[in-house]
Amino acid sequence: MNDNALVATALLGAGRLKHLPPAGDADLQNLWDGIPMNDPAAAVLEALVMDRALRLAGRIPENAAAETGVCPPESAPELGEQAVAALLRMLGGEYREVLPEWLESTSGSGSIVPPRVLPELLEAGRRDRTLRAPLALLMGERGRWMAGRHAAFSWVLDERGEADWDADQTADRLAWLKKIRRTDAGQAVTALTESWAGESPDFRQALVQLVAEDPQPGDESWLEELALKDRRQETRRLAVAALLQLSGSAFAGRARERLRSRVRVVGKWLKRKIEVEPPAAFEKSWEADGLREKPPAGTGEKAWWLQQIVSMVPVAEWPALLGIEEKELFSLPIDSDWKDTVIIGWIESARTVPSLSLPDSLLKYLSELDKWPNNAGVRPHVLASLLDASSSPGSLLEMMAKHLPEDEMTRLLISYRRPCAGSAVKAVIRKQLSQKSGLITRPDARLLALCVPVDSIQSELEWLSRLKELSAPAEEFATTLEFRRHLFSPKNPES
Repeated sequence: MNDNALVATALLGAGRLKHLPPAGDADLQNLWDGIPMNDPAAAVLEALVMDRALRLAGRIPENAAAETGVCPPESAPELGEQAVAALLRMLGGEYREVLPEWLESTSGSGSIVPPRVLPELLEAGRRDRTLRAPLALLMGERGRWMAGRHAAFSWVLDERGEADWDADQTADRLAWLKKIRRTDAGQAVTALTESWAGESPDFRQALVQLVAEDPQPGDESWLEELALKDRRQETRRLAVAALLQLSGSAFAGRARERLRSRVRVVGKWLKRKIEVEPPAAFEKSWEADGLREKPPAGTGEKAWWLQQIVSMVPVAEWPALLGIEEKELFSLPIDSDWKDTVIIGWIESARTVPSLSLPDSLLKYLSELDKWPNNAGVRPHVLASLLDASSSPGSLLEMMAKHLPEDEMTRLLISYRRPCAGSAVKAVIRKQLSQKSGLITRPDARLLALCVPVDSIQSELEWLSRLKELSAPAEEFATTLEFRRHLFSPKNPES
């Protein structure tokens, strides 16, 4: 029997139906036999739901196998029941905040999920792009087989493609480009430039993103002529990131020259400062390098032009450009009229080329500012977005916890959402949880719980147990820690 037969039964009328036909899959028969027949129409609908779920999971009845093909056999072991149960809880919305951490620790284990979990996993990846890469590693052959038959789930193949430039799947083409760039960079550039005009905006962005991870001198020409002129802003931003990493490129040279004419160190000894001179007018030639003349609402023209000029030179190049030491860059006073503009430009530059942003020094400087620039975004969110580029995020967080205002440090930790040890960080979290009416909500408390290292969970739970009264956020924090302890305990064979 297949779902077409069930549909026919439903259309013809099931009022006189006494028994359902045999299930189309042996694994479904026990559930099938348990469907109550007191309402035949409802029984047929329930059977249709079961049959459809099994088909979505790739379990095709034998009589349909010849028409649709069968899934290749699995070679990887399945995750244990406890791990699967925890995954389903997170996918269902319970402790969803812990899911990225669990995926990071599990996706490299070589295990896969059982077929019954695949529909939910596929749907989760369809909704949230940030989860796709680790989810794809848990799919196995059946997940890839399903993805090949449902366009909405093609992202599984995008994450695990094979090398073929003429293939239909995006991942196949990207995999080919990545491979051929290592062996024949000229061929890669030729293929890319010849097909550029006919590619979709999404694929063009994916191409530039791949190249921006490791740009080569041969990429300079097409990045300037094609990618930098693309209609999509994110594609242009990625092109800038790639060109700035090519320090010898003409683009990087022009960017440095624009900045060199606008900033310099003046004065002597203790009176030295960074003097800034904004452009008096916008030069049309700048548009070819991605600068825009019209400022956004609330920003003056000169400030907008200067901000863009600053943002297109990596922070790491400033000391040499000004003839000073790195430590001086963040200790010398900046022209007060344009200080905020320079700082915003530094932040944008760091976001564009994190590896060339002097992240540790820049983050320390930004966290110690007495006055945060109005148009720079929310400081905790900005700091959190730049921490990944740091070589020692834990040390920086510990330093920030000692002098940032309590509310800002709390928001920074909530935005960062990664384990971070340190007594000052712990003190900030504990102070928030010990207050009856603090700054945080229950959802905030779940995110703060992600900042506790696994080996510190027990001590934090013991500390909570000694409080005379637990606020609602503290209770949420405790239950999230309990969930994480069970999930990642060394004694748990499913962790």
